[in-house]
Amino acid sequence: MQTALRFGVVVFDPADADPQAGWLAAYRTAIHALTSTPGMDFAFRISLRDRKLERALFIMASEARVEDLKTVAGRLLKLNVMSEGSVQFCADREQHDELAASFPMLRYWAQNETHMINDCQLACNFRLFPQLEWLFDSALHRDWNVSVQFNIRRYQPTDEDLRFLRKNLVRINSANCLPERVAALQRRITQQLEGAQFLLDQFIGFETAAARDFILERISDDFAADHGRLGFPCPLIEDSTDSFAELITTGIHSAVVQESEPMAKATSASTRDEIERVLRWQPPETHGAQQLANTIRVSATERDYLRRIESKLQSIELALQTRNVATGECAELKKALSISRADPPFALVKTRQILEGIVERVYRDRKEGQPVKPLFNMIDELTEDRKVFPRKIATYLHTLRVLGNLVAHGGPAKVEGPDDYKAVSETDVEITLLMTLNLVEWYLFEYTVPT
Repeated sequence: MQTALRFGVVVFDPADADPQAGWLAAYRTAIHALTSTPGMDFAFRISLRDRKLERALFIMASEARVEDLKTVAGRLLKLNVMSEGSVQFCADREQHDELAASFPMLRYWAQNETHMINDCQLACNFRLFPQLEWLFDSALHRDWNVSVQFNIRRYQPTDEDLRFLRKNLVRINSANCLPERVAALQRRITQQLEGAQFLLDQFIGFETAAARDFILERISDDFAADHGRLGFPCPLIEDSTDSFAELITTGIHSAVVQESEPMAKATSASTRDEIERVLRWQPPETHGAQQLANTIRVSATERDYLRRIESKLQSIELALQTRNVATGECAELKKALSISRADPPFALVKTRQILEGIVERVYRDRKEGQPVKPLFNMIDELTEDRKVFPRKIATYLHTLRVLGNLVAHGGPAKVEGPDDYKAVSETDVEITLLMTLNLVEWYLFEYTVPT
């Protein structure tokens, strides 16, 4: 199973923001949850089109891991509460396929090749990641459209892989014909495999030959300075016959399609820290970002979640008074708001009750005569019909359900998952309250019962 999320804007926190509490900090936390959750591969794409820098994340998991997949996606989607529209979920296959197919057609795979010298197999570990800042800055100043994609697969070195590299390293260390710089690189690559947690495929695409020629020449020059002088060929391989187009559109790592040789694994081996740095990348605010057409800065007022909720809830209640309407949802949300500071986990229980009440009433309206089902099933059935919920509200439903489950099913303030995420934080609660507020407002003012 695969889900796709699009980050359509480049978000910067306020200059005086707490570095541990802003949008970027919440994004880093969500990314760490992704890399820490077993059983998921993913692809990350960075694209510059029409002076807009966008990113896309494709997350893949088996059916047995579908709940983990929804939990990780939910952590990313709740960033919308801090900056509305910063993360967009591909709600159907058409949106997913359109996003997946948007990679430019002049495509290259940065595939590190090996070569033999006196029974020694030699390799390099070239990375596109260090090139991203100048690459996109150059494209931005010339109005070029460029994309870079990283396909990432979880990996744990096998004894056979490690044995192969260590034997090869013994031959290298005993050879007298190899420069020390080459031998040192092979030692680093062997150590890299020993500590690897992921394998990395790297692709780059261009819409015009001018962009391709300029950027590839610079990449080749940088490669020659670092690796070419050691005898390695530049690793950029052109996709002239759609030889790896499917890897780009599916996001699948090449090792899934065909088992890689030990040395090929070593050249693409990556640690969690390296992968997280790739996933967290965005242009520096002081270097070209001001020229992008889609950067936003989170305002200071957007950071005070509870105050925003209180103000918005008062507005809803005033509007309802003019219509002589009172609702249980507002009363329950006020209760959740009042206890959120004293008992954050219990506030999640209240928001789940509000969610369940609204979904159940909508389900009865839309599925007349059918018995009420578990919340997960009702949400799935209702969201299949894209006319029931607006897209934004539809993305909230499973997120709210999962966050409510953290307490409802896991015991006070406990969840199942990586050790770093076993405490329900105040931020989790505040974001849940904001999403619940948006759901209540939609239900009260926009939802209409089918006739």
